[in-house]
Amino acid sequence: VTIASPPTNGSLAADEDSVEVRVVVTQPRTLSALFPSLGANQTITGTAVAQVQSNNPACLLGLGISGQASAVTVNAGATLTVNSCNVAANATGPSAIADSGTISAPFTISAGGCTGCTDPFLTYQAAATNPFSYMDSATYTAPAVSGCRAANTFPASGNLPVNPTYCSNTTNTGGTANINHSTGAITTASGTTSFTFSKVNLNMTGGSITLCAANTVCTINFVDARFALSNAAIFTCAGTCVMQFFNSSFTTANTSRINCNASSGGCSMIFAQGSGTTGAPSWRSSGQVLLNAPTGGTYPGIAIYVDKNFSDAGCAASRMNITGTTATTSATTNIAGIVYAPTACMRFGAVGPTGTTANCIALVAGQIIVSASSTLNFNSCTNFTANYTSWNRYLRGDPGVFGGNNGSYNGNRNTRGRGRGFSDPLNGTIEVAVMRPQSRIVRVRE
Repeated sequence: VTIASPPTNGSLAADEDSVEVRVVVTQPRTLSALFPSLGANQTITGTAVAQVQSNNPACLLGLGISGQASAVTVNAGATLTVNSCNVAANATGPSAIADSGTISAPFTISAGGCTGCTDPFLTYQAAATNPFSYMDSATYTAPAVSGCRAANTFPASGNLPVNPTYCSNTTNTGGTANINHSTGAITTASGTTSFTFSKVNLNMTGGSITLCAANTVCTINFVDARFALSNAAIFTCAGTCVMQFFNSSFTTANTSRINCNASSGGCSMIFAQGSGTTGAPSWRSSGQVLLNAPTGGTYPGIAIYVDKNFSDAGCAASRMNITGTTATTSATTNIAGIVYAPTACMRFGAVGPTGTTANCIALVAGQIIVSASSTLNFNSCTNFTANYTSWNRYLRGDPGVFGGNNGSYNGNRNTRGRGRGFSDPLNGTIEVAVMRPQSRIVRVRE
């Protein structure tokens, strides 16, 4: 047996990441011994060359949910395209990844089995590291509500008051009140940096609402409340918005639209338990969703975070959805940033390109489902690691990253070394290898 690295023969000769094994065995002849001219023995030589490939980080990771066979599901007729990073699942059953549609990725990697998968894929690998697990021990506290304006004083159009707090009534007692808006434009008064909606359902059935002016950082709190867009209603964050939902939800329907794009500063949407249960985004409209995570502010890099208290027993179809349409370019759903929902079944339906040419998406959820006849593209990450450089402050959990005057985070703020592959952010780089499986990929080439 001769081992050579790099190999001495074949297409991978001189490749430092390859190893060549040559086995030479001498066997006595049997039937061919009838021909003495061939000699008494036969020399048999076999050569194999294996190449160790650097497995790309996973930008889509299904952690697995108790009672659910799959952590990543691509239904029939659906397409999941990931161009420069991997798809991974940490469930350990035979259908940890269930591909009845089409998965196109450098590698599809499963801690269990992979039904319907086509090459290149790996099964029964070590689980990928969850890079955001330290957030699971965090607590998010709703702000104290005071200075209430009654829901029925909400304007029909024009500017909202400076830093308004709308409640069910001026004492914020009793049940929930409705704010129903169907026409006209609601805008933000100059100098406004915070909005609070407590015990109200802000129902936008038409018209538009702009919360946060350009070049402004605003905190928008929903406490025991609901934000609902339907018909052709439009929500816009013109600045940088930190949207915190405590025991609250955010829903869309029909052709309503969400505009939180990078040119304005972007939005972070945080869903936490508060005094009741954790809500989630359920965006089931055929309108446009533009959601870019901010690169600064309270939660840099986070587009959507749903805390571990979210209950999604049975993966109910109505619980957490992101849908859109590919009918026109203007109606395409685009999300860029970190999406973390460790206990949720996250459904994508009929959505278009996810991510932009400037940013990437890192999606970690309990279960990820790409619904039938849908297209989900992670097509912007030409350099997945480099695109995370601006978010290293968040990933480290530096002081000042969480919290603020409106709502607070209480958790481990010094997270350096909590994941595999982090480099010191002082040198301006961060390695997103934290989502890589613990094993390396070895492929036999010849």
